[in-house]
Amino acid sequence: MKRVSRLLLPALLICCVNVYAETAVYRLGISLISKGISAGTGTYTEETVRYEGSNALKMTMALNTNKFADVAFKMRDTIASVATLSGAPLHYVKTVHEKNVHKTEVADFTSENGKYFVHMNVKGQDGHLISDRREQSDQPVYDMLSMLHYARRIDSSDITVGQEIQMPLVNGDMVVMQHIIYEGNENVRDESGKRHECMRLSVRDYKNGSERETMRVFVTTDSLHIPVRLDIILGAVTVKAVMLKYAE
Repeated sequence: MKRVSRLLLPALLICCVNVYAETAVYRLGISLISKGISAGTGTYTEETVRYEGSNALKMTMALNTNKFADVAFKMRDTIASVATLSGAPLHYVKTVHEKNVHKTEVADFTSENGKYFVHMNVKGQDGHLISDRREQSDQPVYDMLSMLHYARRIDSSDITVGQEIQMPLVNGDMVVMQHIIYEGNENVRDESGKRHECMRLSVRDYKNGSERETMRVFVTTDSLHIPVRLDIILGAVTVKAVMLKYAE
């Protein structure tokens, strides 16, 4: 089994190869703050890189509330995921700073003989190890960004309303089964007011025996499959990221 490095995406292992890159910038809104008031900014990027000697896909997301929003809900989250060009995750790092929660989550993904393995660890703000676990699955395991990349490749012409896709997803030091449900197409406005025909995808899991929605993804139905809006549900708080601009 080939193991991938657990270093946090070191420069010696990753370099841009300038084959493909795209960036979307978002305006953040938070359910605790009056509608129409900016709560911060977010970015999402995808680019082709070299990772441990092979071409790979690197996805990054940053969500940062502004000083005004910090009073109600402070967020400084950064996420990075490296995957094969076909979308199979290799390495994942999430640095969480939400209100009083400070931690770093790392996951490494490998496979052998039709089995899928993930090694997860969580560290606190001072670097102390909170947990270290390994899990095995009979199907590919994803992280948040590789799941988003997967969702962007769904073709609405090949799926029916209500159809469900199941996939195991890393969540901290656990692997949780996620359910992506296609809820049909709808027109969604970006921050400039432009309308986009989008697929509405609801991401759900089960906690304590009850179904809960963790994210809503609105992806354009054209060939670019741009994520125009992301609704990230964090318990009682929903962070809504609406696209300001997009560039390839």
